Amino acid sequence: MLALLLGISIFLINATNKIIMCSAFFTLSLFITNIITESYSKKKAISVLTFCVLVNAALAWQKFNVMLVIYFASLLFSFYCSVNLLERLKPQLNFSIRNYISSIISVLIDVGILTVVHLLIGQFPLYNVITIGAKSLIYKVLYTSIISFAVSISSKMSRQEVKA
Repeated sequence: MLALLLGISIFLINATNKIIMCSAFFTLSLFITNIITESYSKKKAISVLTFCVLVNAALAWQKFNVMLVIYFASLLFSFYCSVNLLERLKPQLNFSIRNYISSIISVLIDVGILTVVHLLIGQFPLYNVITIGAKSLIYKVLYTSIISFAVSISSKMSRQEVKA
């Protein structure tokens, strides 16, 4: 079920051109990947993520171009970094904090890669690239913060129920 949700959320990233929606689906995809890591394993999360990205790449074959390849590579790399960090921090921190930290790092990597690539390609004016990158960063950090806050609150509530 989580694999299906991940595949759909990755598909929806490419189905819209609105920064606010792309950022929401990116954050949802990242959260699902981190849940798979936490619930199963790092290996399972990377396998499911890779499969979902490959399926989405195959579905996008008609509009396939260099930017789409770079986008999928950036997504894979940034999510891989998130999964690794999530696992490394496991002995020290609870899931909500690890998810927040690893997600923020992933967001910074993804936005950084895509901004630099757009600057190097030069198909858009510098101001537009910086503005889009900044908006994407702000939305992704905002969504990550909301999800992490909700996970933290629900975790505290479930611990209180167990104590009662």
